[in-house]
Amino acid sequence: MLRNLWSHFVSMTSRMAGLRKERDHHFYQKALCPSSLVVDLGLHKGQFSKFVMSEYRSHVIGLEANPYLFEKLDRFPQGRFINLAISNQDLPVVFNVSTNPEASSVLEEMAQSFGPSTKVTVPGITLDSLFEKYSITQVDLLKVD
Repeated sequence: MLRNLWSHFVSMTSRMAGLRKERDHHFYQKALCPSSLVVDLGLHKGQFSKFVMSEYRSHVIGLEANPYLFEKLDRFPQGRFINLAISNQDLPVVFNVSTNPEASSVLEEMAQSFGPSTKVTVPGITLDSLFEKYSITQVDLLKVD
């Protein structure tokens, strides 16, 4: 009972503050409009980015390190999806693909927590280099998974 009450209070307070929850991500919705840029680091299947593009008509630059998930992503005119991993260097990264795609990670322990994982090498890029390469000067929403 107390947990339900607390959950309701948090939801109500979040809505009053302008926060919105979509696909387990909370964000300040008043920052988004058709001229907004969303950078989505960890697209997974792209549902959050698809939502932002359709609901707010915002532009998205999205990265997905998992090449198997990246191949299956739908493409949208206001979205640029790239098969890259954010890293501390502009060098290839060993990425561990888990049997549970949400557990795939550069951290082997994380990926193997759901069973055996497969190692793949993917291009890596720093956030600074990403912003420079794609001429990003302002980000209205940065989603990091």
